[in-house]
Amino acid sequence: MTTRALVLIALVALGEASCRKHTTGVAACDDHLAARRACAEQLGGSLGEAQRREADRLERLWIEASGKSIADWKKKYAPKWCRAATEDARTAFPECRW
Repeated sequence: MTTRALVLIALVALGEASCRKHTTGVAACDDHLAARRACAEQLGGSLGEAQRREADRLERLWIEASGKSIADWKKKYAPKWCRAATEDARTAFPECRW
């Protein structure tokens, strides 16, 4: 697959992710979820499907934590956790654009 095709796939996935009804309310988390879903599209197959399911799982967890009004979750903890998740994913899947 060409670099151009991968970029187009990533842009489509990011567009789809940005149109989702639910967001975490934390920019770093929403960015991570969009990037993970784009990576899933790039990877394809069972590995890509596993990444898509992981994005869905993380989204549910982060929305739930946000909804529980855990003190300082959105401002203090979530950005750090989500940036760390992105760094971990960048290491695990260097072939994707993070």
